[in-house]
Amino acid sequence: MRVGRVLAMAGGTAIGLMVGVFAAQQYGEYHRQDLFSPRPHRRLAALAFLARNARVETVALLRDYLVWERHALLRRRATALLKRLETRYA
Repeated sequence: MRVGRVLAMAGGTAIGLMVGVFAAQQYGEYHRQDLFSPRPHRRLAALAFLARNARVETVALLRDYLVWERHALLRRRATALLKRLETRYA
């Protein structure tokens, strides 16, 4: 009986983890165009999307974004992403 409970808990945890990962991906996909949104969490989601789906054009977009962004945490994330992309595409 105890083994069945452990397996049920492990299965439930695995399913919950998969649902959470899927929801996070959908959230990032939904907010991919919100880089200049007034809401910081949407800008963060857009930066995460750009990090996963970076192209050469992303470098110019991030440079414009860094001029516009005032939030220190988001500026650091965008700067790190920009440096990584500049070394990749240089």
